[in-house]
Amino acid sequence: MATPALCIDVSTFQGAIDWQKVRAAGVSRVIIRGPIYDHWVDDRFAENWAGARAAGIPRHEIYGDVSRLASAHAQFLNILKWTGGDFGTGPYHPDIERTNDERKAIVAGTLIWDKVAYTAMLHELVTALAAVVTVELYTSRNEWLAMTTDPDWARPMLHWLAHYNSHISEPDRPDGWDWDLWQYGQAQVDGIEHPVDVNREHVKAPAVSEADRAMADLLELEGLLES
Repeated sequence: MATPALCIDVSTFQGAIDWQKVRAAGVSRVIIRGPIYDHWVDDRFAENWAGARAAGIPRHEIYGDVSRLASAHAQFLNILKWTGGDFGTGPYHPDIERTNDERKAIVAGTLIWDKVAYTAMLHELVTALAAVVTVELYTSRNEWLAMTTDPDWARPMLHWLAHYNSHISEPDRPDGWDWDLWQYGQAQVDGIEHPVDVNREHVKAPAVSEADRAMADLLELEGLLES
């Protein structure tokens, strides 16, 4: 029995997708892998992008892989090339994680990761992107701290966190981080050939205005006076 999931992220690894079935399964938000580095795009990006829209998925967004080996400018141009400036409902999600080969090279001592250079490149990329679309980064606690200097400018963009664990209430993150979307595991969803990443949205209590707070204080005071 397939598991309903309101928010999923997909790529070529999910195979062919029947988007009408996905919509009928209750999916209302999909994040589709698109541009990759400075020259490539996910093999099924165009197919998935068109399919999700045709099926009427309310929120359709894009994520794309970021490389340490390419310039920010070249990666920005690649994003514009494959999206045509169409980011759907937005935001755009740069994918901040190392490749398996990079992790192996670091362990083997053949690669020394330059956090300063990577952070500078990422800053340039998201600054360019922010001029055309809202930017929300995808990463995990471990990847972010291993790859960057954890700059203050990025904190408002750290919205989507990966932490595969369905038995906890929130994803692991450093003190001071917030989150809006949590990639917590995989599930089988109707219409999708292979298991897909599933995400939980962070439902936050609505902000209380100063006027509402003042009224609550007044009512509390009146109650005390009457007692």
